Amino acid sequence: MKIYDITDKENAYNTFLRLSNVDERVLQRYIHEAKYGGSWDIFKRMLEKYDVRPTFKKDELICHLQHMTTSANGCEHIKEKGLTDLRITYEDTDSELRQFLDEQGVKIDLPGQRIYFNGEDLGSIEYSKENNSSDYYSPTHRRWSIGRKFYYDFCICGFFSFNHKRPYGGMVNYRPEILFNISELIRKRIDKVWTDTHKTYVVKFSIPYNQLVHDDLDETDFLYKAFYNVVDELEDEEVLLQDHITVLPEDIISIERFDFNIKSI
Repeated sequence: MKIYDITDKENAYNTFLRLSNVDERVLQRYIHEAKYGGSWDIFKRMLEKYDVRPTFKKDELICHLQHMTTSANGCEHIKEKGLTDLRITYEDTDSELRQFLDEQGVKIDLPGQRIYFNGEDLGSIEYSKENNSSDYYSPTHRRWSIGRKFYYDFCICGFFSFNHKRPYGGMVNYRPEILFNISELIRKRIDKVWTDTHKTYVVKFSIPYNQLVHDDLDETDFLYKAFYNVVDELEDEEVLLQDHITVLPEDIISIERFDFNIKSI
């Protein structure tokens, strides 16, 4: 099993050693040099001078990723059922998201592609050009934005690593993105209600590389990501799981509370 884990500096260091033919003394020397800048050029020079090569193929990798979420009960649902995509999460009446939306009077008819609020039919959330508007503030566009989340952008998002000082776009450390979209449409800040009652967690999990949305990176690029994370500040390295993939409970490595260190920015 070839594990790729660059979630922190220690894991990135061990991953580089584990997945290359590098001598550890050589790696340490070049890591020290790269701390003064120019990590990419120094990395390439190390590869060329010592013939450092990857000892893996991407399709062999088991990736350790992190997923950011919020919960009011310590992620009990995730511990029991794993990480699920937005559609499956909403359809599960035991999920925190579904129970919260029910309490707030919001109902999503996924097969019928409609949204209801307090029993009122607010219209179609069909994800199509015909059901959209160039006016971003219009109810039509806001319904379309909700549909986009449920019918297009519903997969699980993970990170090879993320910046611990700067919150990721979308504000997922406060609430699910879909709650912002729904709040905009119904003109009630239910996303703020969620934020006030839920805490941030980071879920670390294991997933085969072939279940991720593939990119054009080669094996050397993957080694460089590990090298970079050893010598520099962690940055957001987002990756999407393929549609309809669920992370089973047995593939979850840890679930930990997390707060961004925004005071040090």
